[in-house]
Amino acid sequence: MNSREQACWLTLVFESKLSTRTINDILVIWCKQLERTIEDFFAADAQEWRTSCHLKTPLASGIDREREKGDT
Repeated sequence: MNSREQACWLTLVFESKLSTRTINDILVIWCKQLERTIEDFFAADAQEWRTSCHLKTPLASGIDREREKGDT
């Protein structure tokens, strides 16, 4: 696992403050069903997260904020 991938996992699991159920739903849909990586998830925009993973706007916005923190 490279450092970028590790950062993505840490952001999703710890920094996003999402429930375990929501994280599991994202992983099942994004990684298993869509066969995309966690890095692909963070490269996508909030609209794609809402559409693909059925995330409500506040959840997607929260992940987006955490992603932006990591980029600075």
